[in-house]
This record gives sequence, structure tokens and C-alpha cells, in this order.
Amino acid sequence: ISIWGDSTGFHEWFYYDDYTNGKRNPSFSDFEVDPITVFGVDYELPFVQNPLFTLSHYGEAAQIDGHGMGFIFPGFNSKFLIFHMNLEYRIYQDDFMPAFFDQLYDEQRAVVVIDSMGEKTAISKEEYQLADRTKSHGWYGALTTNILNFLFVTVAYEDMYDKNDNNSRSLWGKANFDTKIIPKLTKAEIGYSQTGFDKLSEFKTPNAIINGSLGYSLGGSTQLVGSYQERYVDLNNDGKIKGTAETITSMSLGVEFSF
Repeated sequence: ISIWGDSTGFHEWFYYDDYTNGKRNPSFSDFEVDPITVFGVDYELPFVQNPLFTLSHYGEAAQIDGHGMGFIFPGFNSKFLIFHMNLEYRIYQDDFMPAFFDQLYDEQRAVVVIDSMGEKTAISKEEYQLADRTKSHGWYGALTTNILNFLFVTVAYEDMYDKNDNNSRSLWGKANFDTKIIPKLTKAEIGYSQTGFDKLSEFKTPNAIINGSLGYSLGGSTQLVGSYQERYVDLNNDGKIKGTAETITSMSLGVEFSF
């Protein structure tokens, strides 16, 4: 019996029957290849360097190929006792998105939409997110502190304005634990972020993400890493995140190698 030779009729039914073809998700080979490239340059100039205090100035520029550019100028970096601080002015052109390849890229790199005729079309992140980006500018600041060489806490805040002076704020927080005091533990961190808000009034919003990860040494340069992520979708557009249906959680377990 040869399925590929179609002696059973299964191959023709599965791939060409109107009913099964409408239910089956399209293959990746059905979509066009849509590569995207991001490249950038940066510099840093030290101003003050001593054991108690350091201060430097930096700048950055990034280009999404075929789209807009983003700039950081001026930027300042400082270390004082247990604190590490950054302050920078950000300028984004139309059609530019910072951190394009972020932690959600694998999940958001493309979406499949179905039109009124039932036709399925894959839309890349480049199309459905970059197209709505307009010029913006504003300040970003971050503060990291080292607590007893055991806990490293980072809080960052961004205050941006578009060309119509509409305000958009973002907040990030992250805690990393020093794993040296716990045998075999290689990574332990948890983070929360919320972007694009006007007022920070809700913990759970469509632009909020909670994530965490743990790493366990398997010996040598190999570690077992477990990750957890929680994000939210406002399905009924009521501005509130309620119930498990509007909470998307994902967990993964994998092995990492260091070379």
C-alpha cells in the first residue's frame, strides 16, 4: 500500500478535500519567505573612573532594514556603591520598533488571519506591528541595586511622546538571585513589565507580561532551564482582564549548552 502513490486515496483526500483543507492549518511552505534584518552601532566614552564612582557617556543608532531608525543620544551610565544607573534620551522615526527581537518574538513573529471568504493569510510582525509605529521621543531611566550580593533588582521607566504630544509610559522590573550560594542552581530570575500605558492603574493589562526562569546544572557546560510566562488578552474589549480565558500562560523546559 502506498499512501504517497495514492493507492488508498488518503493523500488526495487529506490534502485536496475542501472540508479537510479548510480545517487544516497551512504549511510553512505555503507562505512566502519574509526575512528581516536589524543592525546598529554604539559607542561609549568614560568620563570618571575610580573604585567608588564611574560615569560615562554613550550613544546608539539602530536601523530596521527597509524601515525606520532609532537613536539614543545622549546616554549616561553611572555606578556608585551598590547602584548602577542609566539615563538616556530616545528618538524613534516612523516605522521603527525598539527591541524588535524581544522575548516574545517567537510567539509574535507571525499571525494567521482568516478573511470573510475563509482564506488564510500569514502576516508577519513586520507588517502588523511596524506599520502602526509613528515618530516618538522621550527619556528612559533604569536603576539596578545589589542587595547583600544576593539579590539584584532592576527597575526601569520610559516616558515617551509622539508627534502629537500623546504620552505613552512603560515600566519594567526584574529580580535576579545570586545562584552561587545554592549548589547546582545556575539561574533564578523573575520579571514584570507593562508598556504603553497612560496611567498605571491595573496590574494585568494586554501590554503586561510576567516571566521567570530557573536553571539547574547538569554538569560541565550543560544546564536544564525551566521558563514560565504569563500575558493577557482583552477578548471582550472591556478594558479589564478577568478569568482564565484572558490569561495566557506558557511553560517550557529545555537544555542549554554553553561554549
